Amino acid sequence: IIKYWFSHTHIKRGICMSFKTYSLKLDNKSSIDYYKDSKAAKDLFMNKVLQKCSKLINEFMMFIESNEIEKLRSREEYLIEIVLIGVLVNEYIDNARAFKYKLNYIFTILNSMRKNEILKIKVDKIRGILNTKILLKSKKINKEVSIKDMEYLIKWLEASGDFKEEGIRIKRWHLFFVELKDKDISEFMILSNFCIDNLYSISEDILSKYVANVDLYLKKYKRDHKYKENIIYCGKSKLQYYFNMVCSQIMNDIYKNRFLKTREKIVFLPSCMRQNKSKCLGIKSEKGFVCKCCSKDCNVNIINDLGKALHYSTYVVSHESSFLKLKDNNNGEIGIIGVACVLNLISGGWKAIRMGFIPQCVILDECGCSKHWLESSKMSYANTDYIKKIING
Repeated sequence: IIKYWFSHTHIKRGICMSFKTYSLKLDNKSSIDYYKDSKAAKDLFMNKVLQKCSKLINEFMMFIESNEIEKLRSREEYLIEIVLIGVLVNEYIDNARAFKYKLNYIFTILNSMRKNEILKIKVDKIRGILNTKILLKSKKINKEVSIKDMEYLIKWLEASGDFKEEGIRIKRWHLFFVELKDKDISEFMILSNFCIDNLYSISEDILSKYVANVDLYLKKYKRDHKYKENIIYCGKSKLQYYFNMVCSQIMNDIYKNRFLKTREKIVFLPSCMRQNKSKCLGIKSEKGFVCKCCSKDCNVNIINDLGKALHYSTYVVSHESSFLKLKDNNNGEIGIIGVACVLNLISGGWKAIRMGFIPQCVILDECGCSKHWLESSKMSYANTDYIKKIING
């Protein structure tokens, strides 16, 4: 099958619409107002839902501890996972029910092959076709979500290749659901839906101005992303923007004090923050590209220079999946600030946590890459005042 696709797949690149799905700056020169608003949204959300989910969180933590599944994390982190499941069920359950999970092995092979840089381009062409023709098929069934549906959802998420960290966490909840046996999963979904309803309504009131273009973008994006491997990633709903905006603030609060106590701090920046008027002279290292200060107008250079005063290291990485390859026996003493497009925030933070690092999240002020959103790449920005605030506490 793979051999056939390599020899017969020729997808023409369509005209990509140029679209900033979100902007933290609006008409201002700084995005600092966004961080005030997202904190307000986070505080209101937590006040509304944390106590309501308290009993469920306690039961899940007892399950985790008694089965030695992982070292217990905070109650707030498990709340994020309850919200996550609601978001993903809301978004993808119809696709998961339509997916013939016996095909999962094909997607597993392709997702593994794309780790090879030489094969990645061809493999992604195949994935684009399969994602469009198979994973985006939908089957609407008017019934409550069952444990079996959760299995379908896990298989679908694995096949997409875009939800590794999310899948790890949902699998643990699935084990919890299985142990409940005759207890209906509908009780969980009622709570999860209560959370996402509050998340959405609060975010619409406070944060909607920052994602004003998302709905318009989603009406047209399939035309430009058909048969492209990023069709699922780029088609994420406004609810997923809100999830990352609010829950990244929760995550920052959880790890703030531990981050401040770390012996080493590293800022990871995406490659779209580099100036693009001339060739970047950054040097590749084990942790990522090291800035060589070749342009005073480069945003990487600006944040790298700030690091000399605030005592953190700066590295540029091409993608969230390519960073955090650090191998250190003392990962818990390393604090990481991940700067990323809004849709990558939580998954990057979860990866850092899973590897033992202490994370903080910063959103790019706007999306800037041509791969997903724009016809031509533009240098993206991150709020340096917010980075200073994280470093200094």
